[in-house]
This record gives sequence, structure tokens and C-alpha cells, in this order.
Amino acid sequence: MKHPPCFLLACALLTPVYPAAAGEWRYDKAPVAESPAAEPGSMQAPAQPLTVSSARRSYLEPVPSNNMTMEMVRAKFGQPNNEAAPVGSPPINRWYYDEYTVYFEFDRVIISVIN
Repeated sequence: MKHPPCFLLACALLTPVYPAAAGEWRYDKAPVAESPAAEPGSMQAPAQPLTVSSARRSYLEPVPSNNMTMEMVRAKFGQPNNEAAPVGSPPINRWYYDEYTVYFEFDRVIISVIN
């Protein structure tokens, strides 16, 4: 089977060669078993099970998604701790919860930000 020149060039460029004695070159023919990635059991389980800390748990909990209405947010996430007065034009409202702040444009969520 005859390979195109670009294939042969790619093979030559991707195969590492090292100078041997007296200006000769040799290809690196390291056995696959010597590679640490190929060894079975090279990855070990952690000594302790992985847990999610309480500080990071808030990132995993759902927050209001874009385009939800104020009524939908109240029904799903409850009453906010604090509501800021609308600012600007169009009016931007902010609702503050313990773990996140919800920003509304008119009555729709535009973003929820983790505190």
C-alpha cells in the first residue's frame, strides 16, 4: 500500500528520533509496558472518600433560571430575604436569598448570581 507524501511526512515528524553514537540517528522504540499510562493499576483510589463541603454545596443547588417570572421564582424558591427597589430603565430588580441574588428585568429573570 502506497501512502501519500503528507502521511509519510507526518509519520516522520511525529516519531521521536535521538542521535546515537557517531552521528547516527535511531527511532525511539520504548516498549509500551514501560509507559506509566499503560500500566494497569497505576491510578489509585483516594485515601478518603470525596465529599462536597457546605461552602461548595450551594453551587450544586439549583438557582432561578433565565426568563422565569417573579411569580415562578416565588413559587419554586420561596420568599426572598430582601428585595431591592427597581433601578434604571428598563427597571432592574434584585432579590436577595441566602446563597444567591436574582436579577430581574421587568418581571423576568436575567441572571442569578451565587453570593
